[in-house]
Amino acid sequence: MILAMYNAQEVGPQNAPDLYHMLSELSQKINLPMPKVYIINEEQPNAFATGRNPDNAAIVFSVGIMKILNYDELRGVAAHELSHIMHRDTLIS
Repeated sequence: MILAMYNAQEVGPQNAPDLYHMLSELSQKINLPMPKVYIINEEQPNAFATGRNPDNAAIVFSVGIMKILNYDELRGVAAHELSHIMHRDTLIS
């Protein structure tokens, strides 16, 4: 529901290779299934995780956050969002 509300567009290795591979690598390091990756066309810097469990998780990044953060900073945001999935925070929020 939240993905539709933001008109989030799913991306993959063909149209967002750096972002997708970053999340794939981080997911493997912490032994989580690869979440779906979405981008929203919002200038406001934002990122969030959603989904009821790790097998159905998604991480969303706004265009704005990808513009202002360098690769290492965005990697830190991605790791933070993965931690929400790992601890199942997305289920209760």
